[in-house]
Amino acid sequence: MKKRIDIEKLLKWAYCEELPKGARDGVQSAVAGSNFLAIIELGLLGTRVDTSGRAPDRQFSRFDEIVHPDAMKVHEAVCSFNFLDLDLPPDWCPMPELAAFGEHGQNAINGAVNSLTVVDGQGQRWLQRPVGQLVQTYAIMGGCPDGSCDAPELLTVCGEHGGPVWFRLVKHRYYDDGGTRVTAQVEQDDGWDKYRKRPKRGAYQKKYLHPDPHEALVKRGEYQLWLAALGELVEMLGNSLTDYEPVMTPRPAEPWNVVDTEKRLRGRPIRIARKISLTAT
Repeated sequence: MKKRIDIEKLLKWAYCEELPKGARDGVQSAVAGSNFLAIIELGLLGTRVDTSGRAPDRQFSRFDEIVHPDAMKVHEAVCSFNFLDLDLPPDWCPMPELAAFGEHGQNAINGAVNSLTVVDGQGQRWLQRPVGQLVQTYAIMGGCPDGSCDAPELLTVCGEHGGPVWFRLVKHRYYDDGGTRVTAQVEQDDGWDKYRKRPKRGAYQKKYLHPDPHEALVKRGEYQLWLAALGELVEMLGNSLTDYEPVMTPRPAEPWNVVDTEKRLRGRPIRIARKISLTAT
């Protein structure tokens, strides 16, 4: 009879107990040793450090004779996530509080998207960090992406004495190296007229979010991807393992969400996508 096991525990067992056996028992083949070291580097550092010219893939050579076959199947499934597409909803917003800050809130979301993804020459967005690496990281290190953050406030940029800073754009004319006269606008922070005690013509103030939500937004995006991957693993491995039957983690979809339900934005989470989309309906 198969043993039911939380998918997080199954991943930890595979990557921390079973897969290291090939490097410990003296096999030390070029494939076995280098592949597992590369996985550890991916998990602990979040990036690949090339120690032997080999990248972690779904083939472990003589690992098959040492490692539990269920662990091998887990690893193969995790590696398959590195070739998935990204389903990024246009209304993605894992921090509903930002809706109150208009352009500043949207800029924060855009910045997080740009940190999570890259755009290729055809305009297609791809993840900066493949989902398989994300799953391996938390299988080895434990836990999950932490998107906790104090609710940000929209504050005014202030000077050293505590008063708001007024900015203005000033035209500067100069000659470039080719002798051409150039006119450029330069932002200066002298927009307050200290004699008339009022802003100069065209002066403006600047706002910013504090605390900066960027890191929390990135982690929340990673959490959604990680959780979607765990759900996909449960489905993929459900009937294919010999001794284990994985079950979904009890972690919530939005552990950071303490905002009143009526005030929540109903945007879809960021997802991974196969031929059949994982997008929530």
